[in-house]
Amino acid sequence: MDGEPRKQHVISKALLRRFSTPDEELISYDLRYGKSRPRNLSAVAYQLDFVAFEAHAAERLWGQVEDDLPRALNALDNGQLFETPGFVETLKGTIVLHFIRRQMVKDLANERQAFVREKFFTRPDLPTITDEMKSDLLEWFDGQLAEAFSENLREMYLRALADAAQAGLEIWTAEIPLVLGDAAILTSKGSEIGFVPFIEAGSHALPVGRRHLIALGPKNAVGTMPAEKTRELNRQQMRQAKSHAFIHPDDNRSPFINDAHAEYLRRRPPLVSE
Repeated sequence: MDGEPRKQHVISKALLRRFSTPDEELISYDLRYGKSRPRNLSAVAYQLDFVAFEAHAAERLWGQVEDDLPRALNALDNGQLFETPGFVETLKGTIVLHFIRRQMVKDLANERQAFVREKFFTRPDLPTITDEMKSDLLEWFDGQLAEAFSENLREMYLRALADAAQAGLEIWTAEIPLVLGDAAILTSKGSEIGFVPFIEAGSHALPVGRRHLIALGPKNAVGTMPAEKTRELNRQQMRQAKSHAFIHPDDNRSPFINDAHAEYLRRRPPLVSE
């Protein structure tokens, strides 16, 4: 892993900038403790070693989407997005990227890795080995799993891109400010929201700014999102977030702040200390 980037943003900086001031400051709201504080966008929404094997290759894989995203968002702001088909595909790719690069995906892979390790090293037919041999074997074992995760991520990304290319892109303008949770994308299948396979989902929705949300749909469309629908989406961002939500400083007194912590605690036990 020498030379590979370890600090990897799971939410694109181009999206985080849409919730920040010109000096790249946003409000990071910690749902676990009900506390918020200003942070630079470089200090939030990242994970060390999300892709631990050939991270540079992963960044090259979705690099075109990341590189084109700022211009696509400018076209969106200017009402010219659908005049440039390439930018439409960029925003579809942005939905795919944030579906693939969710913390939930990594957590499931970590759970699987822990399960496989436990099963392997508790096998009754495993010969007695020294601690040094076990350490070497664990290192090799984890390397193999990291390589498998990287390859699986690549395959998931390419399959989802192909699926998204067949869909339309919906652009929604919200009547009240949107919130960006650290899971970012909301994927649903019927009434189920959470980890749904990409092709099986009925909806993929992603806030791309304080007033804009994009989603995959049957055809290209533009619409206005009423305040109550926006509030419900903000609540869903709270429910799906792992621990944090991100808000523009001007929106820090939005009504959702008052119940976001309580919403989080309904599904997770309170923590007594940091």
